[in-house]
Amino acid sequence: MLASSFADRVLRTCAAPVDASTLAAAKAALAAAGAPPAPALHRIAAQTPYGPDTTDPLTTAFLAGALPEHRHRQDGPAGPAWAWRVCAAAATAVPEPAAGRDPAVAVLIGAELAVRLATALGPRHAAVWDPAGSVGVLGAAVTACLAGGATQDRLTTALCIAASLTGGHRVHDGTPLGDLTPGFAAAAGVLAAALAGHGVTASPTALEGPRGLLFAYGDRTAAATLLEGFGTVWTVLEPQEQATPVPARPVPAGPDLAARLAAFSSGLDLDAVPESARHAGRRALANVVGLAVDAAAHPAVLGVAETLRDLGLRGDVPVAGRGATVSGYAAALLMGYAMHVEDFDDTHLRTVLHPGAPVVGAALAAAALVGADGRDVLAGVVAGIEVGSRVGIALGPGHFDRGWHVTGTAGHVGAAAAAARVLRLDAEQTRHALAIAGSLAAGVTEQLGSMTKALHVGRSAADGLQAALLARAGLTGAADPFGAPTGLAAALAPAYDPDAALERLGDGWEVEENAFKPYSCGIVSHPVIDAAIAARDAGLPAADIERVVATVRPVVLEVMGVREPVDGLQSKFSVYHCFAVGMLDGGAGPAQYTDTRATDPQVVGLRRKVEAVTDPAMPKDACRVQVWLPGGVTHTFTVQHATGSVAAPMTDAQLEAKFRLLTVPVLGDDGAARRWRAAMNVDAPGGDLRELVRA
Repeated sequence: MLASSFADRVLRTCAAPVDASTLAAAKAALAAAGAPPAPALHRIAAQTPYGPDTTDPLTTAFLAGALPEHRHRQDGPAGPAWAWRVCAAAATAVPEPAAGRDPAVAVLIGAELAVRLATALGPRHAAVWDPAGSVGVLGAAVTACLAGGATQDRLTTALCIAASLTGGHRVHDGTPLGDLTPGFAAAAGVLAAALAGHGVTASPTALEGPRGLLFAYGDRTAAATLLEGFGTVWTVLEPQEQATPVPARPVPAGPDLAARLAAFSSGLDLDAVPESARHAGRRALANVVGLAVDAAAHPAVLGVAETLRDLGLRGDVPVAGRGATVSGYAAALLMGYAMHVEDFDDTHLRTVLHPGAPVVGAALAAAALVGADGRDVLAGVVAGIEVGSRVGIALGPGHFDRGWHVTGTAGHVGAAAAAARVLRLDAEQTRHALAIAGSLAAGVTEQLGSMTKALHVGRSAADGLQAALLARAGLTGAADPFGAPTGLAAALAPAYDPDAALERLGDGWEVEENAFKPYSCGIVSHPVIDAAIAARDAGLPAADIERVVATVRPVVLEVMGVREPVDGLQSKFSVYHCFAVGMLDGGAGPAQYTDTRATDPQVVGLRRKVEAVTDPAMPKDACRVQVWLPGGVTHTFTVQHATGSVAAPMTDAQLEAKFRLLTVPVLGDDGAARRWRAAMNVDAPGGDLRELVRA
């Protein structure tokens, strides 16, 4: 596995002595890359710290990475300035390096890894992506781990987490946002290293896997020669020649989607929104608030919370489901993470975006920062779901097929729109907020089944909030950040259709197309669970089943193809497990996706009898399941529209029952009832936002 091989080679290189001339060259390059940022840019960045002030490690790295006068473009005798800048900034976040670790060596090795990745990906990658963000974050994670004395396991995991924290597009070259890209990357690398130290897991193949980062970047072969000569040949110290530019992939001309969505979002008047859309927004809010309460004690949530606490992200912003208060960034991240970790949230089926968690997480955190009321929060939720869903429509299904997790990409933009609306930014500020968030959009589907998958969602919420705050402070990016030849769409999608995204904007409401999950797993498997429950209700004895064949749409196996899940998180992405628990338990809530249930012998035995075959003509929300019993007896169960789909939506009563399932064990009957009423009446006079975020 590539990350593990990297970690092994990196640690062996770190343990070996570095010759004096190499170390001197590294320190000289560090000094050349260490000029302070432009005062105006520093002032903007300092207004939006990750923690309560500018002293926490993430903000320290962020400010240290901010660039003076686009210096990371000026490669020359000192090597690639962007790599030195990002990794040196990450090193500043480790004030007390581990015994025997020279920070300069840590920076040298991190920068070497980043440059090798950038070189392997080649000029076509660099034509659209800013390497400071696209691969610099991996170097920053290595630097932070080495300076802190990390083990091989921690370093491996940090690299795999960092594979989902990338960003930076060439469209922003020469803008203040472009100059902050190394700072964002440095902070993200430090965050990845810290999360890895608190038990947060990631897919071990997040880099080179079939839906990993290199696949998403378009070149899985880039890994072939990355380790040749590592530790003896220092590419990062070699003089850099200016490469011949490679034209970016052309994007069809069309409307400036960011500007149009920003104007819509900033101008959204809640009174002018149809009641059906407002009601859909309330349902989205209630659904994820219930999930946050349920997941407050989830081991993955606790690991993330401990990480943010140890990073010093203190503050006064409450977190739904938890008693402690934290900084705005940390609150949005924790809420987004907890609202999604059980995979029980919501889905905009056309795009497979899960909009509720990133949008609500950002909106509630923004509201706490400025004392906004429930009407502002609901307006933010509706605006955020509309914007995020429409960005997903513009990027099209090829975006997901390339390996990008839509909730980590379009979810960033939706969260920024929500926070900007709560903060009452104007259209121009909102456009820049969407641009900032789009430049941070990331997350690969190779992470499905790991704790990092929910990190995509938490980071969407947190980055969306930070994007809005930075825009309010005056940070600006490029015009047409999505549709430009070196913008978001060119980086993330094989096709781009802004006209489809703008269809009926302000007239037709995507928030009404948002479906709520009745089952705690990937939504594409829900028809199979319905069929399993139907088989159970028909009286078929599970013990007598000899064989099961489920005919499903191909995407089901792409997302839900884990044959032998080893824990609860993996079982959420196993259509075989989904059928088994539906048949055995008559449901598929959080209790059916625990580590214990994933390894239960009865469940394992039944799911091994399940086969899945694909049919491209099968609708997304449909399936056909055949069950064989002794004597050749077969039963067929056909699901036309899965429970919770747009064609068969959960009623308010069903959604409230789900909410109570999640919250009564934590809050009691009365507390759960109060929380439900607060969510469903959030925009009413006297609506109580405090009730939504109580522990």
